[in-house]
Amino acid sequence: MGKKRIVTGLDIGTTKICAIQGYIDDKDQINIIGFAPRPSYGLRCGKVVDIEQTVASIQSAVQACEENSGYRIREVFVGIAGNHVRSLNVSGGIEIANPQRGVTEEDRRKVIQRTIEKLPRQEGETILHCIPNSYSVDDAHGVQNPIGMTGNQLTVHMHIVLADTFSMGNITRCIQRAGITPRETVLESLASAVATLTPEARKAGVILLDIGGGTTDIAVIDNDSVIFTGVVPCGGDNVTRDIYKVLHCSPEEAENLKIRSAQATSRGVDPTEVVEYTDVLADKTRTVSRAFLCEIVEAQLELIFTKVRDLLTAARIDQRLKAGVVLTGGTALLKGIEDVAGRVLDKSDEVVVRYPDCIHGLKNAVKSPAYSTCVGLVMGALRNDPLVAYPIHHENVVSRFIERMRRIFDTYFY
Repeated sequence: MGKKRIVTGLDIGTTKICAIQGYIDDKDQINIIGFAPRPSYGLRCGKVVDIEQTVASIQSAVQACEENSGYRIREVFVGIAGNHVRSLNVSGGIEIANPQRGVTEEDRRKVIQRTIEKLPRQEGETILHCIPNSYSVDDAHGVQNPIGMTGNQLTVHMHIVLADTFSMGNITRCIQRAGITPRETVLESLASAVATLTPEARKAGVILLDIGGGTTDIAVIDNDSVIFTGVVPCGGDNVTRDIYKVLHCSPEEAENLKIRSAQATSRGVDPTEVVEYTDVLADKTRTVSRAFLCEIVEAQLELIFTKVRDLLTAARIDQRLKAGVVLTGGTALLKGIEDVAGRVLDKSDEVVVRYPDCIHGLKNAVKSPAYSTCVGLVMGALRNDPLVAYPIHHENVVSRFIERMRRIFDTYFY
């Protein structure tokens, strides 16, 4: 393979941890050469609750991926989510140093730095992403590249993603104890957007919902800009929990019932069809109508999408985005979930399920909504996709900030 740059993504989720490796070949195509999903233990809603279990889960996924690809993993691009993450849109401006000469790269970096310094942050928060969406030069708005433009005032409009420092620190610690260096940390919904959204959808406007086990991660993208990110602390695990609480079966059997027998809506299900399960309280085999099982699933999905709708309404997100809604994540595999989402979000016929498709190599292994995040981590890193703002992390404007965060991790966790 020569000197090709191999990138590793590590998706740390509540129900699974995925390690994945890929590179760009001579035809400018992304080739996946290693992939290993493993059960995740030690996390709840994106937060570490058991360090030893989390470390073991990471090691299991990483070792399996190394065996799969034949290449050792030393550093990773990490995907995280959780209700400790929040976002906001901010703007900040400066006077252009030399109005006649126009905006320079130094001006651009300075306005970003000044805006970050004045950012209203809560105690214990770390900046995860600083994404410049556009600039204004005097009265010229919506500028994508201000370099060379003449004027007096330069303003940047940015989307900022913040995360709890200690939650991120615990994840960092687990990765390092597994013998790996975390290269960058990425919000999972943005990584999933990189893997699933077409350039046309990103331009027209789209609401992406990544429905995982513990959380539903939201990213709203319009005109190639991230205008909102958010997290609903509910996902597929809540569906499973409802099943075992109603039927009195084990969590493991509830998960199997969800995957093998359930769908997102009871519409069209034969009311006479039944499935068997074990009632752990009565210690006996029972049957349940498959239609009733689907009603349990549908009720929880309606609740999840209602919380998504309320969050979008509170953020004043335009519900008329032309590209509609894209669903991804493992829970999006439930048949008929588009209908439930469309009904609750008032987006009938505008909801689709997407999975990673613009890749080669182990394409069939990752061709599922469940693996959108891990594929997006690799794609984003290899392509320097602006949605995940890798270029920002390597500029002098934030290098001091990143180093400061690393010192905080060292102080508290080592």
